[in-house]
Amino acid sequence: MSAKTVSFKKHKKSGEIYNLENLLVYKSADGKPLKEKIVIGRIFEEEFVPLDDEAVEQCGKLGLKYDETLLKETAEAEEAEETEEQTEETEEAEEAEETQEQAEETEEVPELKKETKKESQKEMKESKKDSPSILTQLEKFISDKEAQSLLDKSSIDELKKQLEKEKKDHEETKRKMKALLATFSSTL
Repeated sequence: MSAKTVSFKKHKKSGEIYNLENLLVYKSADGKPLKEKIVIGRIFEEEFVPLDDEAVEQCGKLGLKYDETLLKETAEAEEAEETEEQTEETEEAEEAEETQEQAEETEEVPELKKETKKESQKEMKESKKDSPSILTQLEKFISDKEAQSLLDKSSIDELKKQLEKEKKDHEETKRKMKALLATFSSTL
């Protein structure tokens, strides 16, 4: 009976020694696996993965030893990571709650003149669910705003016309003053 040859290779990225057949990573010294082969991880998709449940399961099937302290460290690290994630989630929830409370405290009734037709329509759609009377009020508000907008446009047009007339009057007065000045200057 011939003994089976086991081939080891050094992982390029991590520098760890691993078995080419099962991709398990072993503790090593001076770039060679120790005589007592102790698994410390595995190679997965060309990356070193520290000792995990899959590597432990593989060790069990092959009758290999693994570094139990690494398994505990990994579990502790995962536990610490979960705790940190939970803390972050809790902090985010608290911040969201604070923001909501602040929004509720500082919420003011918007000035009607500043509301746009689009905002009003959005409110109208949302309020349809709440109450028909709110819907009626919003529809009236929108129609009032549209009417006010038309009045404002006609007022603006009227003011523009008035301004143009004033400009023309000013230019005419200016022209007359220049002519008068020229007449006085020539007589002096």
